[in-house]
Amino acid sequence: MNNLDRLLMNFRRYLCNPALVAPILWTAAPGLLLFGVTLILSSTARGEDPPSWTSLFPAGGQRGTKVDVKLSGTFPRWPVDIWCDRSDVQVKALSDSGMIELTLDPVTAPGPLQLRLHGPNGATSIRNWIVGTYAEIAEKEPNDQIRLSQVIENIPCTINGVLEKNGDSDTFRIKLSKGERLRIAVEANSQIASPLDATVQVLGITGSVLAQNMDYRGLDPQLVFEAPRDGDFLVRLFGMPETPDQSIQLTGQSSYIYRLTIVKSPYAIAPVPFAVANVAPVQPVPKGAGLASFKPSETVPKFGADEESYRVYWEGVDGSFRVPVVTEPIVIESEPTSLREPQKVALPVCISGQLDIPRDVDVYRWESPKESRWKITLQSRRLGFPTDLSIELQDDQGKSLVQSDDTKEDRDPMIRWKCPADGAYRVVVRDTFSHGGDDYFYLLQVEEEKPDFELTVPKDLVQAKAGEAIEVEVSIERSGDIQDEIRVVTEGLPEGATCEPGISAPKGDTSKKVKLSLVSPVPFQGPIRIVGRCNALQDQRRVAKVDKTTHTHLWLSILPAAPKPDSPKTD
Repeated sequence: MNNLDRLLMNFRRYLCNPALVAPILWTAAPGLLLFGVTLILSSTARGEDPPSWTSLFPAGGQRGTKVDVKLSGTFPRWPVDIWCDRSDVQVKALSDSGMIELTLDPVTAPGPLQLRLHGPNGATSIRNWIVGTYAEIAEKEPNDQIRLSQVIENIPCTINGVLEKNGDSDTFRIKLSKGERLRIAVEANSQIASPLDATVQVLGITGSVLAQNMDYRGLDPQLVFEAPRDGDFLVRLFGMPETPDQSIQLTGQSSYIYRLTIVKSPYAIAPVPFAVANVAPVQPVPKGAGLASFKPSETVPKFGADEESYRVYWEGVDGSFRVPVVTEPIVIESEPTSLREPQKVALPVCISGQLDIPRDVDVYRWESPKESRWKITLQSRRLGFPTDLSIELQDDQGKSLVQSDDTKEDRDPMIRWKCPADGAYRVVVRDTFSHGGDDYFYLLQVEEEKPDFELTVPKDLVQAKAGEAIEVEVSIERSGDIQDEIRVVTEGLPEGATCEPGISAPKGDTSKKVKLSLVSPVPFQGPIRIVGRCNALQDQRRVAKVDKTTHTHLWLSILPAAPKPDSPKTD
């Protein structure tokens, strides 16, 4: 035994002797406590990293259950605080680092919820987590070959899986009767930010491909399959990276997380109408398969004055949809319509329609006064359908006045139109590639173009240190020839924080962007809102959305100020 080993052994013996250690601890307790507090504060002040995450698994769970979720990422401090955008879902950090628990009420609405981790040194960005309706099953490896396929006994179900290595594919065996219809949907890239471009297939038992889909909702696949015979069938899932590279192979990694939902009818493809309104409110009913015995509810949708969308679902029917809240009267397309026999509507209007067969064309006719201004918006892709729409505005003799296919980066078209003369006009809706089918739904909204504006911010996290100013850039998109000054303010700031309003003039640089300078003297973690008002909108306000999203969940993260350096000693 060397001298160092003897020293360590004697030190351990000393610590294990209470008679020797207790007097020293009693004398040193105040100093030790001060040292501990100082150590904690100094670790915070010296810029300890904030939490960060890359994925959650499973990425969803069945309502009415408790679900343990493993987070992948870095967590310098554990436990962390967790923010959730739903008040009926309880979320807490468990004792093991990176593990959280979600408690879902049985009546929690299915669909995405949003989570964020935060602590004294910062916060993460938002991530979606999916509330499901059916029993949840974990994928079991190995299942990348037909002979190793995982048997699924009960349908409906949702399978939580990972394509965890290059060349990986996951295969599941199901038994069907002739004529049974399956709806197979994958939630990965568009819903839970998995960096995966997935493909789903239905195979015969010998491996022949009977059905396949790649990109239905963004990069996420979905298909409907009808069994041609009694027997076993295979559902296979594989993928490529969301950003294409030079590799020509199936790819995988730990973040390639997916949710594969398999259901038999009844299921909903869409609600009709695909909107709700305070004007003549109506309860949407499901349109899909196996719904002959469905009885629509008489309940009228209820939503807040500031809500721009509403979650629609039906007990006992697969399907959950986020539909727009509109102010115009809602009309449901009546079949058939044609250039010779258009459907007559009155403006303003919101029309819920469907191109239900290939080469289908829907035509609507209205009367419009001279000089009136209208915004004509056609939505399908952004509602989650595969339709690539085009729109054409004609006079009553069929002369084309204006056409639109895509709007900037948006596959859904939009027209701003000033009526040239009193009279009747027609709008023609078609799929650009003449497609049509059970899921080619659209929403045509014609609203009077009044002075209005929208606000966006570049990201959902605003971060600074206490006492330091941070600049928040707010983009402003004006419409309807709005000539008012717009006042942009911040709501929900901590006590003592300041943020001077941003004033957007009708002309010049500030008409499109303003910069807010925010300062908080104290550390803070919490949600805030940036809102705009102007005289033209009277008491209404517009809440800033995060760029390229539909949510307004902006987070303010004020970190503790850095410690001031010690003053130099003088003799």
